[in-house]
Amino acid sequence: MEQLSKSEKQIMNSFWNSTSPLTANDLLSVCIGRTWKTRSVFPLVKKLLEKGFLSEVGFVRCGKTYARTFRPAISRVEYWAEVIRQENLTRAQVSELKRLLSVHYKAS
Repeated sequence: MEQLSKSEKQIMNSFWNSTSPLTANDLLSVCIGRTWKTRSVFPLVKKLLEKGFLSEVGFVRCGKTYARTFRPAISRVEYWAEVIRQENLTRAQVSELKRLLSVHYKAS
């Protein structure tokens, strides 16, 4: 599995946090802290489709035209599990990671 760039991670986080499919234009309103333009979001969405992180799920009416809608093809947990697996962590590192995760989830 390919790693995600910083911008791709931000887009995927928006999809992972969404309860419904999003259009590329929807991303402009849900990506907090970013001032992307429409023409810069479309190539990122296309790249995520090519990498297999997003899947096209339908169309919605947007004004006089229709826009494609997308949803994650892989969950956030699956992504991070694969990233961790590719790191070839030692048993001690895996144990520490489990400890940190348990502390984090008990706190939240």
